[in-house]
Amino acid sequence: MEAFQSIVDKAGYAPKLLHTDEGKEFAGSFKKYLDTVDVNSENEDIVFANLYKGYAEAKKNQKPPKFATGNIVKISRQKLIFEKEASNTWSKESFKILKILDTYPWTYKLVDKNGNEIPGGFYQEQLQKVHEDSIYDD
Repeated sequence: MEAFQSIVDKAGYAPKLLHTDEGKEFAGSFKKYLDTVDVNSENEDIVFANLYKGYAEAKKNQKPPKFATGNIVKISRQKLIFEKEASNTWSKESFKILKILDTYPWTYKLVDKNGNEIPGGFYQEQLQKVHEDSIYDD
């Protein structure tokens, strides 16, 4: 209520019509964040579970990775502003999957044909599996 009172004080007038949940939603969400200030080694698992309620369940029910280590893939690329719709949306260069990171959703680390690791990780939606002898490489 103090927050609402300060808003009314700054505005200089009270609203004529007010629809409210009596501050329950605001107070509840604010209190949730205040509780995490007291995190210590004894309650860190409880705090993690409160913050990421659906994460563990989603991770447990996650489908297996679409690609395997060693698969050859191409990376989706962003089209330019006036580029034709029919032009290729995948990289010309092929990459090899170096490792699969145990994240939700799965992410993949890639290397180029010279063995140089590509910075960052890629989601499976950003990758397209190709045959090793693809004729479209540079």
